[in-house]
Amino acid sequence: MSENYSQGFREALLQKMLGPAAKSLRTLAKESGVPQSTLSRWRHAASTLSSMSTDTQGKTPKSTRDWPAAQKLSLISEAASIPPLDLGAFLRSKGLLSTDLDAWRNQAIAALSDSQSERRRSEGAARRIKELERELDRKDRRLRASEALLDLQKKVREIWGDEGDPIPPKSGP
Repeated sequence: MSENYSQGFREALLQKMLGPAAKSLRTLAKESGVPQSTLSRWRHAASTLSSMSTDTQGKTPKSTRDWPAAQKLSLISEAASIPPLDLGAFLRSKGLLSTDLDAWRNQAIAALSDSQSERRRSEGAARRIKELERELDRKDRRLRASEALLDLQKKVREIWGDEGDPIPPKSGP
Protein backbone atom coordinates (compact mmCIF):
# COMPACT_ATOMS: atom_id res chain seq x y z
CA MET A 1 0.00 0.00 0.00
CA SER A 2 3.01 2.31 0.28
CA GLU A 3 2.83 2.90 -3.48
CA ASN A 4 -0.24 5.12 -2.86
CA TYR A 5 1.85 7.70 -1.00
CA SER A 6 4.28 10.07 -2.66
CA GLN A 7 7.95 10.04 -1.72
CA GLY A 8 7.69 13.62 -0.40
CA PHE A 9 4.74 12.68 1.82
CA ARG A 10 6.67 9.69 3.22
CA GLU A 11 9.74 11.82 3.90
CA ALA A 12 7.65 14.47 5.65
CA LEU A 13 6.12 11.83 7.92
CA LEU A 14 9.56 10.28 8.54
CA GLN A 15 10.83 13.68 9.64
CA LYS A 16 7.94 13.92 12.08
CA MET A 17 8.77 10.43 13.40
CA LEU A 18 12.52 10.84 13.61
CA GLY A 19 13.09 14.57 14.09
CA PRO A 20 14.06 16.29 17.34
CA ALA A 21 10.38 16.81 18.19
CA ALA A 22 9.47 13.26 17.16
CA LYS A 23 5.87 12.18 17.47
CA SER A 24 4.71 8.72 18.41
CA LEU A 25 3.48 6.37 15.69
CA ARG A 26 0.01 6.27 17.16
CA THR A 27 -0.32 10.09 17.16
CA LEU A 28 1.10 10.38 13.67
CA ALA A 29 -1.22 7.64 12.37
CA LYS A 30 -4.23 9.51 13.72
CA GLU A 31 -3.07 12.83 12.26
CA SER A 32 -2.11 11.57 8.82
CA GLY A 33 -4.56 8.74 8.27
CA VAL A 34 -1.71 6.35 7.40
CA PRO A 35 -1.90 3.01 9.27
CA GLN A 36 0.51 2.62 12.18
CA SER A 37 1.98 -0.56 10.69
CA THR A 38 2.85 1.32 7.47
CA LEU A 39 4.52 4.09 9.44
CA SER A 40 6.46 1.50 11.41
CA ARG A 41 7.63 -0.18 8.19
CA TRP A 42 8.73 3.20 6.74
CA ARG A 43 10.65 4.06 9.89
CA HIS A 44 12.39 0.69 9.95
CA ALA A 45 13.31 0.97 6.27
CA ALA A 46 14.63 4.50 6.80
CA SER A 47 16.79 3.52 9.78
CA THR A 48 18.15 0.50 7.87
CA LEU A 49 18.98 2.62 4.83
CA SER A 50 20.59 5.39 6.87
CA SER A 51 22.69 2.96 8.87
CA MET A 52 23.79 1.19 5.70
CA SER A 53 24.77 4.45 4.04
CA THR A 54 26.80 5.64 7.03
CA ASP A 55 28.53 2.27 7.31
CA THR A 56 29.58 2.33 3.67
CA GLN A 57 30.86 5.89 3.97
CA GLY A 58 32.82 4.98 7.08
CA LYS A 59 31.36 7.81 9.15
CA THR A 60 29.70 5.72 11.84
CA PRO A 61 31.50 2.70 13.30
CA LYS A 62 29.56 -0.55 13.39
CA SER A 63 29.80 -0.97 17.14
CA THR A 64 28.64 1.76 19.51
CA ARG A 65 31.74 1.04 21.60
CA ASP A 66 33.87 2.39 18.75
CA TRP A 67 32.02 5.70 18.48
CA PRO A 68 34.11 8.78 19.23
CA ALA A 69 33.50 10.50 22.56
CA ALA A 70 32.33 13.70 20.86
CA GLN A 71 29.60 11.81 19.01
CA LYS A 72 28.51 10.07 22.21
CA LEU A 73 28.35 13.38 24.07
CA SER A 74 26.38 14.94 21.24
CA LEU A 75 23.83 12.12 21.37
CA ILE A 76 23.57 12.41 25.16
CA SER A 77 22.78 16.12 24.95
CA GLU A 78 20.39 15.60 22.04
CA ALA A 79 18.58 12.82 23.91
CA ALA A 80 18.26 15.05 26.98
CA SER A 81 16.14 17.50 25.01
CA ILE A 82 13.72 14.81 23.76
CA PRO A 83 10.56 14.07 25.79
CA PRO A 84 10.69 10.67 27.54
CA LEU A 85 7.79 9.29 25.51
CA ASP A 86 9.61 9.98 22.23
CA LEU A 87 13.05 8.87 23.40
CA GLY A 88 12.55 5.29 22.22
CA ALA A 89 11.88 6.40 18.67
CA PHE A 90 14.94 8.64 18.74
CA LEU A 91 17.16 5.82 20.01
CA ARG A 92 15.81 3.41 17.38
CA SER A 93 16.46 5.95 14.65
CA LYS A 94 20.10 6.12 15.79
CA GLY A 95 20.39 2.35 16.20
CA LEU A 96 21.00 2.65 19.95
CA LEU A 97 19.72 0.98 23.06
CA SER A 98 18.72 2.90 26.17
CA THR A 99 21.46 0.99 28.02
CA ASP A 100 24.05 2.47 25.64
CA LEU A 101 22.80 5.97 26.36
CA ASP A 102 22.71 5.36 30.12
CA ALA A 103 26.24 3.92 30.08
CA TRP A 104 27.57 6.90 28.11
CA ARG A 105 25.82 9.34 30.44
CA ASN A 106 27.33 7.59 33.48
CA GLN A 107 30.78 7.62 31.87
CA ALA A 108 30.51 11.35 31.16
CA ILE A 109 29.37 12.07 34.72
CA ALA A 110 32.15 9.92 36.16
CA ALA A 111 34.75 11.64 33.99
CA LEU A 112 33.52 15.07 35.03
CA SER A 113 33.40 14.19 38.72
CA ASP A 114 36.87 12.63 38.50
CA SER A 115 38.28 15.79 36.95
CA GLN A 116 36.53 17.96 39.55
CA SER A 117 37.73 15.85 42.45
CA GLU A 118 41.20 15.77 40.91
CA ARG A 119 41.17 19.57 40.67
CA ARG A 120 39.98 19.85 44.29
CA ARG A 121 42.72 17.47 45.40
CA SER A 122 45.37 19.43 43.51
CA GLU A 123 44.08 22.72 44.97
CA GLY A 124 44.16 21.18 48.44
CA ALA A 125 47.67 19.87 47.83
CA ALA A 126 48.82 23.30 46.64
CA ARG A 127 47.35 24.90 49.78
CA ARG A 128 49.09 22.30 51.96
CA ILE A 129 52.39 22.91 50.18
CA LYS A 130 52.12 26.67 50.84
CA GLU A 131 51.35 26.03 54.52
CA LEU A 132 54.34 23.72 54.82
CA GLU A 133 56.61 26.24 53.08
CA ARG A 134 55.50 28.98 55.50
CA GLU A 135 56.11 26.67 58.45
CA LEU A 136 59.54 25.74 57.08
CA ASP A 137 60.47 29.43 56.68
CA ARG A 138 59.37 30.15 60.25
CA LYS A 139 61.41 27.24 61.59
CA ASP A 140 64.44 28.30 59.52
CA ARG A 141 64.25 31.79 61.07
CA ARG A 142 64.04 30.29 64.56
CA LEU A 143 66.96 27.98 63.82
CA ARG A 144 69.10 30.90 62.60
CA ALA A 145 68.18 32.87 65.74
CA SER A 146 69.09 29.91 67.94
CA GLU A 147 72.40 29.47 66.13
CA ALA A 148 73.15 33.18 66.60
CA LEU A 149 72.41 32.90 70.33
CA LEU A 150 74.69 29.87 70.64
CA ASP A 151 77.48 31.70 68.79
CA LEU A 152 77.01 34.71 71.08
CA GLN A 153 77.05 32.48 74.17
CA LYS A 154 80.25 30.85 72.94
CA LYS A 155 81.90 34.27 72.46
CA VAL A 156 80.79 35.42 75.92
CA ARG A 157 82.38 32.31 77.45
CA GLU A 158 85.59 32.96 75.56
CA ILE A 159 85.68 36.54 76.80
CA TRP A 160 84.44 36.08 80.38
CA GLY A 161 85.42 32.52 80.93
CA ASP A 162 83.35 29.59 81.98
CA GLU A 163 80.83 30.00 84.80
CA GLY A 164 82.50 27.31 86.83
CA ASP A 165 85.92 29.07 86.70
CA PRO A 166 86.71 31.25 89.68
CA ILE A 167 86.85 34.93 88.84
CA PRO A 168 90.22 36.39 89.67
CA PRO A 169 90.06 39.12 92.32
CA LYS A 170 90.44 42.68 91.25
CA SER A 171 93.80 44.11 92.00
CA GLY A 172 93.24 47.06 93.95
CA PRO A 173 93.66 50.72 94.44
